[in-house]
Amino acid sequence: MPLRVGFEVGDVLSSRNVSGAEGRNIHTSAAVGAYAFCLFFIIRYGPENLFIISRTNTGDWYTNHRGHQIEAWVVRFIRSLGLFDAGVPTQNVRLCTDRSGKNGKGPCAKNFRLTHMVDDHLECLWAVL
Repeated sequence: MPLRVGFEVGDVLSSRNVSGAEGRNIHTSAAVGAYAFCLFFIIRYGPENLFIISRTNTGDWYTNHRGHQIEAWVVRFIRSLGLFDAGVPTQNVRLCTDRSGKNGKGPCAKNFRLTHMVDDHLECLWAVL
């Protein structure tokens, strides 16, 4: 079985509270080494084996902002890193409303058949395990 790794975005692939990390500058919130690691992983193991499982308030791909529907910040961040352009399928991204439980990361990880998960919350790691 190939290596299949899931990543959290907030505080793993990205750093929180980066001033001006919105719009065309969203990539400035990337954690040091996140971009390089993802690209090297894709080259070595294939884009189909990189997964994003991240928690958001709504768990939806889109959000409403000033009366307009836009992609959620997490999705825009992934796009800004170039992960979709590098071949990561959009179906490899799941947004959850909870860290654990039926709406948490565990069921997503099981569905993706992950071999590894990188997250900054122990509750999420236990849910995946």
